[in-house]
Amino acid sequence: MRESALSALQVLRRNKKGTLQVIPFRSSHIRALLPDVSDNDMVMAVKAEQTGPAWTICYYGMPIASAGCSVQKPGVGEVWTMLTPLAKRYPLFLHRAVKGYLEAVLAELDEVWAACKVGDHQWLERLGMFHVERAEMPELYQRLGPDKMLFVRRK
Repeated sequence: MRESALSALQVLRRNKKGTLQVIPFRSSHIRALLPDVSDNDMVMAVKAEQTGPAWTICYYGMPIASAGCSVQKPGVGEVWTMLTPLAKRYPLFLHRAVKGYLEAVLAELDEVWAACKVGDHQWLERLGMFHVERAEMPELYQRLGPDKMLFVRRK
């Protein structure tokens, strides 16, 4: 799955000016994305690098956003993103990159889940994901706090 997701992004490797590029995610990228990185964040970054396809968007070689999919069980994945304020200056490139990535991941999986903060859900809806009410959440996501929302996209 890792290869197909990254090959889907070949078209978006660089923006027209050459300032942005998509590269495979490495756990070391988290230090640029989260300046106050905790030990737990580093453990999660290493797991993200090992468990599923992931990539990073760089601005002149500096990581400004990362996204990936952790495979939870056969056919089911959980997508994640980390964005810096600078990444939000390039919404069209970011959206196209994530949408292309999500399509490639869905080709390999039956369903993809994503959690976000309440109020940050518009982007997930634009990516074709659907809100899941608390009563319908799988047990794995029952631990989400009241400030979080859960979304799913199925084949």
